[in-house]
Amino acid sequence: MVLKCHPDKSQGNTKVDEEAFTCIQKAYEQLCYIDGKRAYDSVDPRFDDDVPNITEHNKQNFYKVFGPVIASNAQWSMNKNVPMLGSDSDEIDYVNDFYNFWYDFKSWREYSYLDEEERDKADCKEERRYLDKLNKIERIRRKKEEMTRMRQLVDICYACDPRIKAFNEDRKKRKLEAKLAKQELIDRTRSSTSSKRGGRAD
Repeated sequence: MVLKCHPDKSQGNTKVDEEAFTCIQKAYEQLCYIDGKRAYDSVDPRFDDDVPNITEHNKQNFYKVFGPVIASNAQWSMNKNVPMLGSDSDEIDYVNDFYNFWYDFKSWREYSYLDEEERDKADCKEERRYLDKLNKIERIRRKKEEMTRMRQLVDICYACDPRIKAFNEDRKKRKLEAKLAKQELIDRTRSSTSSKRGGRAD
């Protein structure tokens, strides 16, 4: 493609070939370095930044609603071993590991493609430095917004998760059973002590 569009090899419309060659050069410069490729990959028109709300519908259809959202956001993870949402059959250890991972989610997504200040059009080094500073501030702001969005997603997911509700109910049940068993043992001990005292009195 490069040779085909190279101006020196052109056999057709030289102007069109020059424009195509310039685009190919820019694409190569963008994609041959990891930072440039991440900037390019961060532009995903299919990605939806929306976070589901806490509703009865979303609670009742938890896996159907949140499963695809978690899978979609997993693409930004710096860690390649990303735990997915799972199912009702998951043990508490898996669920805890899932939320620990997502609450500490580290994203490689970056926002240089949204830079509003075009440094290449600056007239001097000082102006380029100033524009770089403005762009950096805006990237940091967007990154913070993204981390807030991710935290909100995980919070809402946790609030709607039927497994968390089931684990909490089971924990309360076992705690109550332990309390009743302890009280029963105390009552039995007291009853036994009273009987022994009554026997000695006779």
